[in-house]
Amino acid sequence: KTVFTSDHALKLEWVPDWIAIVGSGYIGLEFSDVYTALGSE
Repeated sequence: KTVFTSDHALKLEWVPDWIAIVGSGYIGLEFSDVYTALGSE
């Protein structure tokens, strides 16, 4: 298992097949939208 902060999530060189985003703030919402658009589940 790997844990990323929002800073690390911006610098990933690969898109994970599956991701769990913890938090309900605007940053978590935007990351969920971006990763879904890139193909993560």
